[in-house]
Amino acid sequence: MKALVIGANYGLAGAAALLERGFSVDVFCTSAEAFVLNSDGFSINYGKNQRKSFYPGKNLRSISVPNEKPYDVCILAVQEPSINHENILSFLTFLMDSKIPIISFMNIPLLPFINRIIRLSPRDAHYIYVTAQQQQNFCPELIINSSPEPQVFAASNFNNIYLRLGGNFRCSEFVTMSRATAERLRSNENCDIPLYFKDYENLHVSLSKLPMLLAGNYRCFSKSGLQSIKEAVNENIELSAVIYEEVVSVLKSHGGQRRTIIPFRSYLKASRNLDAPSSVAKAIKSGRHEIERSDRLVQRLGSASGVPTPHVDAIVARIDDELTKNQSGS
Repeated sequence: MKALVIGANYGLAGAAALLERGFSVDVFCTSAEAFVLNSDGFSINYGKNQRKSFYPGKNLRSISVPNEKPYDVCILAVQEPSINHENILSFLTFLMDSKIPIISFMNIPLLPFINRIIRLSPRDAHYIYVTAQQQQNFCPELIINSSPEPQVFAASNFNNIYLRLGGNFRCSEFVTMSRATAERLRSNENCDIPLYFKDYENLHVSLSKLPMLLAGNYRCFSKSGLQSIKEAVNENIELSAVIYEEVVSVLKSHGGQRRTIIPFRSYLKASRNLDAPSSVAKAIKSGRHEIERSDRLVQRLGSASGVPTPHVDAIVARIDDELTKNQSGS
């Protein structure tokens, strides 16, 4: 079975999970990243001093130019604004035309998937998504949304990654792929790395990371600069819990069930392993003008169902302020 992974940062975690399950994997990335991966492959460090390396060969190769191969499945592991990139958009268009299912590892669900739960107005879509226009032609039935629990980081070299927290890629149902592909994804036989694919009939399960993002990832700012997710969550646990439950209330207002969402106490425990700032916070501090706006998504979902979101509104205002500073160069 052939799989495509778009993105060589978080995407390498997905590539490792696919390779362990016997897929032949193409990693689509920049030319510089492809050169390194095709020379050295990549490694993933996990558990207590455990390490597994994947070397380039017939089952692993990296490409920097889109091709038209008959893939069985694709993992999309880029930041939402990257969809604007000509090569990525071209590849996604080919996948859609070829009816190849796409598992999205993005922190913000793709717009056509959200529209299956609540149809956003064009104005709201453009408020939330940098690539709202580009996503208009994406086929909703081919999109499998994922709430990726595993947390990874690269200490120095991008192809030497550390699994800070293992867990499930909590996906919407694998109904658009072949039964054989779905069964291969679900199988954990002979897999060493704690990375697992689980799919659920309930669409809302794949949104279960939104409370974590708002309580942690989008709050990695302090007066002195960036702080870790651990610090953002544990500095004021009571406030973090209030924010978390505020997002849960929004999800419930759109049909989500409490049992589909990880309890705050479980997230609090897991957050103590997240000793680095989030990728979205690092992107802002690096001067990016455009980022994934999961905060705005939750804000608009709350507004649509009449659920007040004062704490989310405050997070949105803070992120807006940081991005305005980047745009002005201050």
